Amino acid sequence: MFKTKITPLALVIASLSAPASADLIISEYIEGSGYNKAIELYNNATTDIDLSEYSLQRYSNGSASVSTEITLSGTLAANSTYVIVNADTRASTDLSDKADLLDSVVNFNGDDAIVLTKDGSVVDSFGQVGFDPGSSWSEGGVTTANQTLRRKDEITTGRTTPDAAFNPSEEWVQFDQDEFDGLGSHAGNGGTTPEPIPEPEPLEPLVCGAEKTLINAIQGDGSASPLVGTLVELEGVVTADFQGDDQLKGFFVSSLATDIDANPLTSEGVFVYFADTDVNVGDHVRVQGTVEEYFDATQIGSVSQVAICDTGLPVAATKITLPLADTTDLESFEGMLVTLEQPLVVTNNFGLGRYGEVELATERLYQGTQVALPGDTANAVETENLLKKILLDDGSTVQNLDPTAYPTPGLSAENTLRTGDTVNTVTGALAYSFSLYRIHPTLAPQFIATNAREDAPELNAEADLRVASFNVLNYFNGDGQGEGFPTARGADSEAELIRQEAKIVSAISAIQADVVGLMEIENDGFGEFSAIASLVNALNEADSANQYAFVDFNVDQIGT
Repeated sequence: MFKTKITPLALVIASLSAPASADLIISEYIEGSGYNKAIELYNNATTDIDLSEYSLQRYSNGSASVSTEITLSGTLAANSTYVIVNADTRASTDLSDKADLLDSVVNFNGDDAIVLTKDGSVVDSFGQVGFDPGSSWSEGGVTTANQTLRRKDEITTGRTTPDAAFNPSEEWVQFDQDEFDGLGSHAGNGGTTPEPIPEPEPLEPLVCGAEKTLINAIQGDGSASPLVGTLVELEGVVTADFQGDDQLKGFFVSSLATDIDANPLTSEGVFVYFADTDVNVGDHVRVQGTVEEYFDATQIGSVSQVAICDTGLPVAATKITLPLADTTDLESFEGMLVTLEQPLVVTNNFGLGRYGEVELATERLYQGTQVALPGDTANAVETENLLKKILLDDGSTVQNLDPTAYPTPGLSAENTLRTGDTVNTVTGALAYSFSLYRIHPTLAPQFIATNAREDAPELNAEADLRVASFNVLNYFNGDGQGEGFPTARGADSEAELIRQEAKIVSAISAIQADVVGLMEIENDGFGEFSAIASLVNALNEADSANQYAFVDFNVDQIGT
């Protein structure tokens, strides 16, 4: 006798998979540059439909649980479309102007699944729920990353098995990134699919040593390139390779020795956003592409060709030091291979586990208001802090990478990275993104554990009151009665909340503090079913001898 094992994922999908009417389908998917994201829905029926019966769900990074969901509203006429565009104000106005609805539910990436439901039953889906493909689903020349995809017009029924393997080429036609022209219209009803953009004519092969645009001319001596939008051919040496699907999908190139200028304000390096031609550090390459400012970082994008002219060239890093004289000083090194040969201190490791990021500085830094009164004095401290630090970024686009990159060979309970630990040398490519300069290391930094955890705190013998703070990491308790999941920022289910709560209660109880200040707890008032009431009740149930009470402000929410 054989037994079928039902996994939690299977149970989740089973609750979604019962097919419903296919009147409404996903007809266009836009995963454009930056915040340009959109979904087009199409009423495939001959009558109007009530959108309030439908919900759109996003499942992020291979999750089997809904990450974000929105219930639609209004009425959609037969053979009409409904366009949902990312609500982020940084999305292109050419895109947002086409929106019927602005909402963050469509702030997806190429590895996120989208599910359309009607009264809780799946009517259509895009991607594979519960499976993370890396950066995208790619097959048959169609990819879900950095492209516009339109549903083939002969597809008139939805894909109601969101857990099934997903091949985008079966039902979708690929168009250029940031192609919005067709958004808001769909032929549908078995019509004829427009021909995709034809393949370009073969390009003239690149000729190494021919006339070129120098990298320092591309970078210019200001904060942005003077050649944005220009098609260029450049030559240089590959100094850092991050072409992997789970990396930056590109490589860094620095000027040939004979091309370096004497202007200290112009960088001699640039990032090339291209992974189709495999390159290695030390390769002399010629690149044809367009100069772009991608969120204020100069790069070569829309690359059409890369030729390898030579291999095995020496690569040297340019020395930089902290603190900086000015926050703009690093602009003249953007895209270059750099090295800091000085003791640096880990001053922030908050993004280590999720993003592979660590802030390094000349000393441990503190918020301005921790060491100075709010106002000009505290602001001056913050400005000074900016001059003293740099972000170390592992160059991976995967969240919650396992093992975590730092410290070598990977983060663990026995191999930790604490604030106050040090490193004497950091070498890598200098980049700019998310408003911060960062180094993507080409050599593994060797951290020194110089701030070991104390076995026990040193207590003041005269003290009789213990005060502590505790981050409960988004303790959201649903409706406080076992329902209301998934929550806005916390647990996806009651079972997950129970697990989270048990850990919090155990930790706070072990601290044995008289007063505890809580961080990241749901701001839902102080009533019987509020998050603060639920947590305090759980603490008191666990320890009848030491009973806590919470400060009740008698308001629905703190703040405005």
